[in-house]
Amino acid sequence: FNLLEEVVIRRTRQFIRRAYPEATIRGKTITWPQRRLHTVEYDLEATYEGFYTQIVRQIETLNLAHYSLENYKKSGEEQDDFELGRQVALVGIFKSRFLKRLESSIDAFRISIRRALEFVKTFDEYVQDDILIDSASFQTAMRLVDNDDADSEDTDPQSRAMEIDDDGEAREIIDALPRLDEKKYDRRAIHRALQADIEALTSIWHEIKNISIQHDAKIQRLKSLLANELRGQKVIIFTYYKDTVRYVYQALTGDDSMTWRGEIGNPNIRRIDSDVKTSDRTRLVDH
Repeated sequence: FNLLEEVVIRRTRQFIRRAYPEATIRGKTITWPQRRLHTVEYDLEATYEGFYTQIVRQIETLNLAHYSLENYKKSGEEQDDFELGRQVALVGIFKSRFLKRLESSIDAFRISIRRALEFVKTFDEYVQDDILIDSASFQTAMRLVDNDDADSEDTDPQSRAMEIDDDGEAREIIDALPRLDEKKYDRRAIHRALQADIEALTSIWHEIKNISIQHDAKIQRLKSLLANELRGQKVIIFTYYKDTVRYVYQALTGDDSMTWRGEIGNPNIRRIDSDVKTSDRTRLVDH
């Protein structure tokens, strides 16, 4: 029994064309442009300066012990098979997410690595006090102590435990979290796994932190397309991650691209993401 099939309404392009041939939106008949697919290739290895394969291997070896504590029960303690399976799947999802953001843009990946390092280091500190901090509680606490420019800082990612402890409201969130049962869990094994991840993530961070837009092969290929095959045309660029949207926008509108924009006629470039009001999105696309 597929629950999603019973509760989700899915209307594909093919279904709408067949079932509603005269459908309109705001009084205008829906038109379906002919799709012409074209593969554009770029050198991802060049963007990551020859260590793309190494980064992928490091991601694949991550323990992510903070998401798989069932693996760290002491010998003789019974494991919950359902919970173990759920945690194994969760670890796989997070590794896959790292890889997706790696391929999306260097900045999206860089932000993910920074956040992961900060969280793992913070988790490792609190678990020494038997406190099990989860990602949602960490983000809530960080909103109380952080500023909007946290992801753009040039400093290396560090534990945020001290900042959280110094903020009364943030510390209240930590104090309400569950505790690690030392009788059931091997805290030393958890610590070793976390340290191994910190070393791997730190290595990745130092490899990617200084990769600039000028060295991003994907961005340079996009700029080449806009300056040649797509020059003078209306172009909408879609991406899955908001961080990538902002990175692409910065790459195309920043001072370093001033000469490039002048060469192609100073096109009108706008960004649309979740911070843009729904009522403004159509206007931005139309103009």
